[in-house]
Amino acid sequence: MSNRRAPVLCWYLKIMLIEAKEGAAEVKPQVADALRRRNLGIYYTPMHAATILAKWAIRDVKDFVLEPSFGGCALLSSAVARLSELGSHAPAAQLQGYDVDSQAFSHLRELFPDDEDLRQFTLADFLKVHPQRRTANVILANPPFVAYRQMSSDQRDTIQEWRRLYSGGFSMEAALWLYFLAHSLQFLQEGGRIAFVLPSSYLASNYAAPVRTRLEQLFRTIRVVEVNERLFLSSGAQERTCLLLADNYCPVGWPTATKAIHVACEALQENYLWDDPAELTTDQQAIRSAAQTLLDELGANSKLKPLGHFLHPLIGEVTGDVPFFVKSATEWSELGIMSTELTAVIHGSGTAQRAVIRADDAVDRFMLTPSAGEPNMKVARYLAGYPDALQSRNKTFAKRQPWWRVSCCTTALGFVPSLHNGYFRLMINDAEIACTNSIYRLMPAKTDVNKFAVGLAAMTSIAQLSAELLSRKLGGGALKLEPSDVRRVSLPVSLETLSLDRARRYADDVDKLIRQGLVDEAGQEADRRLLVEPQLISAAECERIRAQLNGLRQMRLGKSRAQSHTN
Repeated sequence: MSNRRAPVLCWYLKIMLIEAKEGAAEVKPQVADALRRRNLGIYYTPMHAATILAKWAIRDVKDFVLEPSFGGCALLSSAVARLSELGSHAPAAQLQGYDVDSQAFSHLRELFPDDEDLRQFTLADFLKVHPQRRTANVILANPPFVAYRQMSSDQRDTIQEWRRLYSGGFSMEAALWLYFLAHSLQFLQEGGRIAFVLPSSYLASNYAAPVRTRLEQLFRTIRVVEVNERLFLSSGAQERTCLLLADNYCPVGWPTATKAIHVACEALQENYLWDDPAELTTDQQAIRSAAQTLLDELGANSKLKPLGHFLHPLIGEVTGDVPFFVKSATEWSELGIMSTELTAVIHGSGTAQRAVIRADDAVDRFMLTPSAGEPNMKVARYLAGYPDALQSRNKTFAKRQPWWRVSCCTTALGFVPSLHNGYFRLMINDAEIACTNSIYRLMPAKTDVNKFAVGLAAMTSIAQLSAELLSRKLGGGALKLEPSDVRRVSLPVSLETLSLDRARRYADDVDKLIRQGLVDEAGQEADRRLLVEPQLISAAECERIRAQLNGLRQMRLGKSRAQSHTN
């Protein structure tokens, strides 16, 4: 399709728009540029961060620097300044760089107007460059922040070929930045250093764990600085970042592995890259350790039970194409699809804030679930519009007979989103609705489960602290929970003492507060009902737990967002 046509989200909307409007509006240049940068995972490094990194990494007038995705050239500019400061008379000759984005070369020419200085910069995908020898003793990098699910087909083909050559030793679903990090080591000389700007998922994601372990074998010293300051806000991104600083590289590995030093800071300052971490402000690992010790003490005294003792989390309905199968009531009505062919669903981590989903709540998403037997004419016509080529390539469709018959469970006792921003959310299903696979449905793990008591317990500070420790931190401060994590969330055993009526009443009180945006007050009410009044713990102990929880949230979200963490 011509790039002059208005962008739309799904293939079938594209087709409809093309048929309806041959002369679609031209995309505004700034919008097109934003889309291009997002698809390439481009977030230009702020100059103050680039300056600090270059000063740490470049220590000798003879250092040779590689930048594998130079983008806006902030790191290159800082490298030039640092080399000049050390006495280099031709710093451009000591730089090498790659970028797949032709726009990056416009920035490069501003930095190096002389063609002679551009010889060592190449328009190429860094992952397709295979060095004959190790040329760099310093690598400065801000690699593309592209998650696996957001990669283009070309990017996926590239990483498939890279894995064929290098293996990697990590999950196929790793983000693109991890491939850049791993590949850069092919260029690094013995004794060299790397300084990378990475998303905070470097520390939290499972797929990065093998690389973290490998780096501790290859480098003599490693420091990871978590930065609460959003370095890419000027680019319109909420991505949380960390700085990976590794020194004294040994290609065959050191005899003994090192242990990475973890440091956290509100705003990036030079001393965080050099000073003894004991002299710095809050260390997140220390906070997490203290919080875990507190929960371990409660568990040892038989005051906690895992959520999995009561409810079993399962992935929601897998449609294979959410935009095709899930729409608003208005959209379905315009297509002539009757409500009898639809099932109400919740979808996405942005689901409305509530503790109880009620039958009279306004649900704005509905999934196509045709009645048994052959679909009626309106449904059949809609299904027939799905292109055969896309249908044949869809692995989810191949598992179903017929391909459009999506399973649908409306008997879940509750729901938990897989992604959380402010707090751990467990929503009680009191409306007999379903959910898509961005949500986990909670099925009874035993008979006679009091779902209202479990929902109330999930709002206590104990459960919230437990979820905070179990979750994997993603960009923007979001938390990712796997079903196994949800099962392990600790709940106070006092929930088992509540009758159904009392649990429903207490859960309703908490729900009202949450709907008003008073999440902190809702948590305090849950604490009062399940922690303090049953004398499971004292009011002072409860405050101690809240303090630990708030400390972790501040580290994750930043102080201002943690104080209003209902986003």
